[in-house]
Amino acid sequence: MIRSIPAPRLMSFLIPVVAAGAMLSAAAAAAEVKPDALIGDHMVVQRGKAVHLWGTASAGKSVTASTAGAESVTKADAAGKWSLTFAALPAGGPYSLILRGANTLTFTDIWSGEVWVASGQSNMEFPLSR
Repeated sequence: MIRSIPAPRLMSFLIPVVAAGAMLSAAAAAAEVKPDALIGDHMVVQRGKAVHLWGTASAGKSVTASTAGAESVTKADAAGKWSLTFAALPAGGPYSLILRGANTLTFTDIWSGEVWVASGQSNMEFPLSR
């Protein structure tokens, strides 16, 4: 025989379970290293200029980035923000970028070359936003 559980009683059980799951999920997500949205596969960095990377991770956690035989290490500040810089990459590619923290992210097809942002003509409209 199947018995149904009254809705108020069922909800009093489910709400704490769902809330606990959401808190654990949020804590796990906050612990992961996450780069800014501008950093990713197929990006182009300016040749001859230091490469600046930034993002978020758990406060005080170490973040390591490596590419083209170079490695840079930093720690997230109290707000969970991190920032690091690499020496300029030689022109060319493709390079891979690996970010390590609580998780590991690998970005591929990264190139070093000339980066131009063109604007000024009505047919060249390209809004930039973050």
